[in-house]
Amino acid sequence: MNEPLPEPGRKQLPHLPSLELPNQTVIQYVSCNVDGRRPLLANLEIHQLLIEAWRKADHWLVGRYVVMPDHVHLFCAPVKFPATPLKRWMEFWRADNALLAACRRQAHLAKRFFRPAASQR
Repeated sequence: MNEPLPEPGRKQLPHLPSLELPNQTVIQYVSCNVDGRRPLLANLEIHQLLIEAWRKADHWLVGRYVVMPDHVHLFCAPVKFPATPLKRWMEFWRADNALLAACRRQAHLAKRFFRPAASQR
């Protein structure tokens, strides 16, 4: 009678598009993991570079955020309308040269720092 629900057949949550309603703000919650869940973000330099990368990526505004050793949680909202797709905005700031250089120093020249965008959000 109390059988567990069947496995939905996926390994990650679905990525639903933002719901835009008239006269209401769009606020998106995002989680972004370091590739291999390595604890590379527990570093003041990388924290400062993340903030700077978000300032450069000015199509979305980052609100409250938490930087954990191996991932980042943040709330963000579009600044410009029509809004740049969230995935494109994330690709932009994750590709910031200064951030990538510091992360590669931390990861001992790893080829990839953040996990691929398809597995984020």
